[in-house]
Amino acid sequence: MSEETRKQRIAVLGGGFGSLAAVFALTSQPGWDERYSITVYQIGWRLGGKAASSRNQGAHDRSEERGSHLLLGFYDNTLAMLRGLYQELGRTPGAPLATFKEAFAAADTLHLRGGSAEQPLWPLTMPRNEATPGSSAPLPTTWGMVGILLGWLIESVPHVHARWRSFAELLPGCEASDLEALRAQIERAHNLGAPAYETLPRCGDGGLDYDALLAAAAGAAASTEREGQGARVMRAWALPLVTAAELCLGRIGRAKVEDLAAPNFVAPLRLALAIVRGILEDKLYAGARGLDAIGGEEFRGWLARHGAAKELLDHALVLGLYDLFFAFEGGDRARPSIAASTMLRLILRLFFTYRGAFYYAPRAGLGEAIFAPLYQLLRRRGVRFRFFHKVKRLHVSRTGDAIVAITLGRQVALKHPSGRYEPLVAVKGLPCWPDRPRWPQIVLGHLPEVQAIDFEAPESPEVEELLLRRRRDFDVVILGIPPAALRKIGVELCRKAPRWQAMLDNMASAAVCGAKLWLHPGWEQLRGQPGALVAGVSFPAPFPRWADSSARIPFEGWRGNFWPGASISLDGVIPESALSGMPSEPAAQDLAATTWSKEQLARWLGANTRALWPEGTAGFTAGIDWNLLVDPERRMSEARLDTQYFWAATRGSGRFVLSLPRGDRYRLRADESGFHNLMLAGDWVDSGLNVGCIEAAVISGLQAARAICGAPARIVGEHESRSADASLPPPPPPPPTPADSTVKLAPVAAAGVR
Repeated sequence: MSEETRKQRIAVLGGGFGSLAAVFALTSQPGWDERYSITVYQIGWRLGGKAASSRNQGAHDRSEERGSHLLLGFYDNTLAMLRGLYQELGRTPGAPLATFKEAFAAADTLHLRGGSAEQPLWPLTMPRNEATPGSSAPLPTTWGMVGILLGWLIESVPHVHARWRSFAELLPGCEASDLEALRAQIERAHNLGAPAYETLPRCGDGGLDYDALLAAAAGAAASTEREGQGARVMRAWALPLVTAAELCLGRIGRAKVEDLAAPNFVAPLRLALAIVRGILEDKLYAGARGLDAIGGEEFRGWLARHGAAKELLDHALVLGLYDLFFAFEGGDRARPSIAASTMLRLILRLFFTYRGAFYYAPRAGLGEAIFAPLYQLLRRRGVRFRFFHKVKRLHVSRTGDAIVAITLGRQVALKHPSGRYEPLVAVKGLPCWPDRPRWPQIVLGHLPEVQAIDFEAPESPEVEELLLRRRRDFDVVILGIPPAALRKIGVELCRKAPRWQAMLDNMASAAVCGAKLWLHPGWEQLRGQPGALVAGVSFPAPFPRWADSSARIPFEGWRGNFWPGASISLDGVIPESALSGMPSEPAAQDLAATTWSKEQLARWLGANTRALWPEGTAGFTAGIDWNLLVDPERRMSEARLDTQYFWAATRGSGRFVLSLPRGDRYRLRADESGFHNLMLAGDWVDSGLNVGCIEAAVISGLQAARAICGAPARIVGEHESRSADASLPPPPPPPPTPADSTVKLAPVAAAGVR
């Protein structure tokens, strides 16, 4: 038996974030190449899955990507993988995107648009912290999060009103019965010996010193957990803080807007208060299921059950969070829907556990910033890649407990004797994925009829059918293909394991679309003021999300008078009602959806340009000046849109996985496929962070790797901790300095926090 045959052979199906994270983790183990032989099978010519991007070789090598992808600061596992990737890759100093810091720009502000079109954008700004992106510091427990939120509330509430700058000034204006209830809660906490309530501070007139008491109590959050206080004492400690904040916010809400130092600050505080109330009342910090106990509820419904007013539920901040994760049933923005457990977990992680910066914006498409370097490193490590291999069927053993064969379709014949395909091209020294196969490497690749084939479509033709057999070609399978593309591939899985059929029937997804525009002026010229905007949400449908992609321009191949000053990526969901009126034939549906997105963008730019670019409008209208769009053919008016980039994903693996209430029960864990040699990877897996995002896919990939090799033993964020240890959390964050147009939330992301 040869050395190669003694190794465990791993077949990886699909080249998205989940699959490649699994391969990265496996090949990061010492001596992995003595134990495993890994082959990645990928349909078409490029890696990336839903996040794939490429260079259009027929249009100035411009970067074309599907979506406005950002790496949120709480993406611990993703950022750790990327930092390790760039460090090991060791690009020459001075080369394009040589380091992680050169490839990803730290950013602090997410712009929201709420209310009327005349209102200015609301910049939601989060301050930087000293934590290292992707560090493996433990996360706070659920109760620790309660303490963080209450500490932030108590620190922040006195800074909202222009004149009432303390609890001593705010509380006397509340109803006498409410104040009596607050004093009763304080007395109860005192009688139970809750931390910081043992001695009640008094003012000179003998009354309670609310500011001193509440500040001391907020700072004692760690003691309630570390000292093993019972649930009754913990609640007794928290309730006076909740009530005091609620009473003061109620009084602030009745004040005139012109009397507020930061009117935009009120909604985040009310959201935090509703979340704390919900966690306390539902006892999510103590139950065996934790946050998953509310997985059957819709998040806004859960907030309403715990006292949130409709004004908060419809606020740009809340709806912007839905936009950020495309949380709309049937792709209909009028039906926001996400499991309460999922959104609560996301909010706590997003605002209070980010490392370094709020988010990191790639300076190039993800194809160049992530998937090209990842491909280069994995290939250097010894991983095999088989492009132009589409998965057609998984075959199950007679006993129903293992995958025994995989049917593949080989899409092209390659000229290289070994069947190797070199997928990357260099643009200004940067390795990139082209927007089409590299035809000179393909037999008959020069023929127009071959070049007309969409090799990323499941129905694309093939030159031969291959059958991979267990023990000959593979021992273990990592499946990184999402449910929307598995109905034909997984027929035998569904027949042998009813859970698979239930998953395919109940895992909801949405069609998505987007566009990318290139404009002559720079962002500062378009805005009429210094500084560019980086990203935004809560804009009108069907493009509620956008990101400034101008940093890609220096890496593109523009020449002469056609050099853009700015570019922007926009994306959103396509309502099923719109999709139902399109042709059912796959290619025709894709074309119709792309045309629909272009028509919708023309309307969108006609109504929303002024909000983004006040100096980019035509005259006194709210619509865009079409002449600002870069068009080498110099077309007139709206026809300039024809040279911009549009895309749509209406079927298969391109659809966005939703996280609807009760949906988690149908997800399968990475190591619980029901077949002992089949591991799962992707944002559709039950990873603990069950939402369509990069971090969820990466977590699932790490879990798949752990199921195979036992490592990594610890994966940050795969489940929240509900038990404390001896670690002290950091002190409460300092009070923010809010301004009318900015909300600053103080994060907690220090090492040692539990």
